[in-house]
Amino acid sequence: MVLVGVAYRWLYNDHSRASGGHPVDRKRIGRLGGWISIAVNGSLFAVKAGIAVITGSLALLADAIHTLSDITTSIILLISLRIAAKPGDYKHPFGHGRAEYVAAILIATLLAVAGFEMGKYSVERILQPVAIQASWTIISVVLLTIVVKEALARFVMRLSRQAGLPILEADAWHHRADAISSALVVIAMIFARFDYHYLDGWMGLIISLFIFYTAYRISKESMDDLIGTKADNKLLTDVENIALNVEGVQGIHDVVVHSYGHQKIISLHIEVDEDLSLWAAHQISENVDRALKDRLGVYATVHVDPVMKRTPEYRKIETIVQRFCQQHPGCEGYHDLRIIKENNFTNLYLDLVLSSNPASNNEESLILACEEQIRSQLPHIHHIFIKLEPRFTVSRRSRHNEVRG
Repeated sequence: MVLVGVAYRWLYNDHSRASGGHPVDRKRIGRLGGWISIAVNGSLFAVKAGIAVITGSLALLADAIHTLSDITTSIILLISLRIAAKPGDYKHPFGHGRAEYVAAILIATLLAVAGFEMGKYSVERILQPVAIQASWTIISVVLLTIVVKEALARFVMRLSRQAGLPILEADAWHHRADAISSALVVIAMIFARFDYHYLDGWMGLIISLFIFYTAYRISKESMDDLIGTKADNKLLTDVENIALNVEGVQGIHDVVVHSYGHQKIISLHIEVDEDLSLWAAHQISENVDRALKDRLGVYATVHVDPVMKRTPEYRKIETIVQRFCQQHPGCEGYHDLRIIKENNFTNLYLDLVLSSNPASNNEESLILACEEQIRSQLPHIHHIFIKLEPRFTVSRRSRHNEVRG
């Protein structure tokens, strides 16, 4: 408890430094969480294993093994942080940040193995109950371990949020799972004092199932990160707001976020006035790139899209396309609407934004339906070129969404 308290004080001071403009040292924070976890869990394992031998409680022995597995996961955490901190090289130009996700999956695998072993022995104890004896003193000691584990879980969770380390969050949930399993052990011990000895096996089985669930949740989240998931709304909103606050930017679309652990690479399209010179438009894109790097610490590739003046003809086409998107659930929006006069012909260019639900509409039929609706009201349009944006892009802040007039 003293160790966790000292660490809390360190974290508070470190958080104050970070709030004052100092960069957060992710590796240092991660190592702190790992070593504190090893020290606390080593002590708790010794206490729980000793009590389990004295009382003969299988549930407490399973809980002690669970605590021991926490030490293994903390060691994996420390190793993965070391690997993830390595800079990019010839074979891995994007760095080694995803090593954190691999380590989290390994932690989940070890948890699942431990849960299986605990479940097997718990079933045996259910079939052949064994009397256990636990004094109120021993029960009080186990209750104290619950308080320590929950304090450790809260501490590591706070470290995770400060440093943005998903593997630390997995470690924190591991500690919380241990605290919950210890609480079930206490229940079994209390009931055993009233000759309900069969509950020991059942509580061990419940603990094993809880460990299985924890392993599943950790592995699923880490596997999703490895495969690639949609960026969270907060990051997308921050990117959009920063870009739209740069002078000259009228809209933003086609935002793509690539995650490599903590490092993120972003590409986006910004909409600027078509009358700007090439140099002026390029300077705006550079300003957006610099703003994103300064505010979010990300590397950005910024593509410039010129947008046309809103003439009466242009606004009429906008109204038609907006009505189409409202009527078709497969279309979430549009951008890059251009009317080009070529050789006495009027050609229309348009990008449609697909719904995130792939089953909402057939893509080819969506293009044909949009073209048919435009031609029915604007027969003078010679060619209509419609492109569908891939679903991994985000295009919710285009000028056509009236973010800016």
